[in-house]
Amino acid sequence: MANFEDLSNEFFKQVGKMIPSDEQKQKINMAGAKVLQQHISDAAKQKHYSNRQDEDPLHMADDLKVSPKKTSPDVNVGFENKGYIARMLNDGTKTIKGDHWYDNAFKAAKPDVFEAMKKEWESGTTNNNA
Repeated sequence: MANFEDLSNEFFKQVGKMIPSDEQKQKINMAGAKVLQQHISDAAKQKHYSNRQDEDPLHMADDLKVSPKKTSPDVNVGFENKGYIARMLNDGTKTIKGDHWYDNAFKAAKPDVFEAMKKEWESGTTNNNA
């Protein structure tokens, strides 16, 4: 029978293959961020899209950006210039009734985001085990 130390070391070798590196974590987060970006963009187009041709450079649905952080595996999804408009339409103002389109899109996107992240994680861990 193997001693406890040998069993522990073998266990940590197996578990260690399943823990992603920072590079893999960023790929996983990026996969989820792209899905979230698409859901929020689609919701903005559905609820608040204008057909104005002189739009100052973009509509808010086209202003969503996905940007990875350089120092960590985190990935940000947000508006580059039109975030204040999105917030006013979502939360409302004194004169505009908020419709919570962003909150609802975020909530509806969660299952798809987690599925995309899971697929990316599984592809990364199966490559590690090979």
